[in-house]
Formats: sequence, structure tokens, C-alpha cells
Amino acid sequence: MQLSPIPALAGGSLILLTLAGCGRAVPVTPAEMTAEVGEQCKQLSVDLPEELAGERRIETMPDPDSTAAWGAPAIIWRCGTSTPTTYTTDSQLLEIDGISWYPQQLSSGNRFTAVESEPILEITVPAAYQNPAGIVADLQPVTEDQES
Repeated sequence: MQLSPIPALAGGSLILLTLAGCGRAVPVTPAEMTAEVGEQCKQLSVDLPEELAGERRIETMPDPDSTAAWGAPAIIWRCGTSTPTTYTTDSQLLEIDGISWYPQQLSSGNRFTAVESEPILEITVPAAYQNPAGIVADLQPVTEDQES
């Protein structure tokens, strides 16, 4: 695994997550997408790990085919998102094993968006977790599958 340094991180919007208690689904706002992208996301979600950063995968709602979550606070994976409004062609990207991620520092952690992939993927890692780029790298095999 090859990691390059994280550049200065831009601000971004925050997805608010509320855990409704043990055994309940985590509400995650799904991205608006076409049926074709929705099918791609569904295929990708099947390959997501049951465990990430030592945390078990938990159910998401309303669309578990395009979203996933692990732990509390929840690490969130969203598929079919749009390019962040703060991203420009001059933005510095973090390359992890050949995939370019746009990193954003949030007040509650970090968000990484695979801006050059189709569909676009987004991973939000709360500040409670150390090595957020390592967590993104752990999801890399799923990302690499959709790049081919």
C-alpha cells in the first residue's frame, strides 16, 4: 500500500448521524443518482467488509445499497455522491494505491471523496478513529473493483 501525505485540507459540510440505539439502523442520507449508478453502487456494497477499523458493520437506512456504516461513532461509506463543491482541478489529492481521493477536514473528522472514480465514492471517518487514510486504504479493494 502506497500512501502519499495529506495536503492542507479544505472545509466541508457535515453529514449528521444519529444512532437510534443498539441494533438499530444508522440514518445516512443517500446521494441522488441515476438507476445505472444505483445498480453500480448495489454491486459495490456487496463486497464491503463486515468489519472495518475493528468495528462491526451496522445497518443503514433508508438505502443500504448505496450506504454503509461501521461502529459508533459511525464510519460512513456513500456511493454515487457528487463532486464536493470545494473541489477544483487544482485541489491536492491523496493517492492511495492508485486511487485519487479528495480529503476534507471536518469539525468532526475527515471525509475522503474518490473524485475521479465512477461512481464517486465518499468515506467519512469520525475524529475518534486514528489513521483515517488507513481506513480508506482498508476499503481500497472495493474501490479498485469499480475502477476496472
